[in-house]
Amino acid sequence: MSKNLGAIGFIKSKLILILALIVTVLYLSNDFSIIDIRQTALIAAIGLDKSDGMYEASVQVAIPQATDQTASNSSAVLTGKGKTVGDALEQIGTSTGWYIKLSFCNLIVLGESLFDGDIMQPLDYFLRTDKIQDTARLCMAEKSAKDILSAKTPLDELSAFSVTKILEPDSESLSSIAATSVKEFAMGYYSESGFSSMPIVKLTEAEGDNGGGNSASSSVDDVERKNAEFAFGNLRNGENSEETTFVSESGGGEKESSNEKSNIFDATSTVLFDKGVKKLVLEKDETLAFNMMTHPISEVSVEVPNIEYEGQNTTVFLTVKNIKNSIKLRFTGANPILELTLVTDAKLDDADVISDPGGLVKNYIVPDSVLTKLSEFFQNKIESVFEKARNVRTDIFQVKNRLYRTQNKYYENMKNNILKDVKISVKVKAKSYR
Repeated sequence: MSKNLGAIGFIKSKLILILALIVTVLYLSNDFSIIDIRQTALIAAIGLDKSDGMYEASVQVAIPQATDQTASNSSAVLTGKGKTVGDALEQIGTSTGWYIKLSFCNLIVLGESLFDGDIMQPLDYFLRTDKIQDTARLCMAEKSAKDILSAKTPLDELSAFSVTKILEPDSESLSSIAATSVKEFAMGYYSESGFSSMPIVKLTEAEGDNGGGNSASSSVDDVERKNAEFAFGNLRNGENSEETTFVSESGGGEKESSNEKSNIFDATSTVLFDKGVKKLVLEKDETLAFNMMTHPISEVSVEVPNIEYEGQNTTVFLTVKNIKNSIKLRFTGANPILELTLVTDAKLDDADVISDPGGLVKNYIVPDSVLTKLSEFFQNKIESVFEKARNVRTDIFQVKNRLYRTQNKYYENMKNNILKDVKISVKVKAKSYR
């Protein structure tokens, strides 16, 4: 018996040794997806525009440079044209000899020229391809997507980094920005309601900027600059294909123009779509109301005008927390009613009045008059947003989706007219917190 146990133990030890050997061989033979930086263009963002029936794809590329304190990273914007989005991107690679690596791309910017028809037509490429993640942030440029990627920023080397930070799903500023991804946009597009949205990114000149981008970095060494130009096929000297152009950026190192200004980005406006067709633009306060009813927001700052406070008519600044929203579709007989409920806590942070220092503790409790005005402010904004969207046949609160999922017995008879027939009931309750 003991001999059998010893034989079994010997066999087990041999198997473990063989298994360890196999794992070691597999480990040492794997290239771990190592990127050859000399032949690979790491894409930080993609911009799409359209002109003369051709797609113009712009990609922002990070060019590796020295990492010491006397040099900075630089970037480039490459552009290719094609009859399809895939063809335009492929043109960049074939014209430069660099392999376009899209797996690090977290931002897709769509130019205004794409919004004349169904926006899903150019976006379809990003759903089909496995070269880019479908969680990439999606936004519309106020004008040209290429302008967004070519913009200088005061803090980041790449404009793509600045825009992506604004649109991150865990950003504290998300309450006033209706951020979305390729996947989320497509889910809305193919839903029963056909509703989807994305933020509009606008360029704003940075105040107090003296030009030249990020002044914290010194100039890039001439040799490194020439090497970068050579790596991209001497594109500056016109040796590239007619379908590809090159724009260099030095993110703050090399100043190509002493008068060039830095820019910051505003993404508080939102464009709404019905089945991929642009219908309506929401401004900042309307975007805030839309987000508070449709997104999980933990905290938001709100400025409410024309409030009677401390005996004066003034504007107050409040912090709103513990936000709970609810949207329900119910029927009273054959009449559909959409119930939107918003419950919040509020704290008064500032008002354009001089308060008695002895009453500061008392002021932690927000007066009922201010809470009432805050509730009315949100209620009016929510109702206004819904009616504006309904007037252009856009299902902003996805009534048709709710009809299909929760009131399916009415769906076939009411699906075509539900948005027109539904009545809206908005209830907002704001209370003070310490």
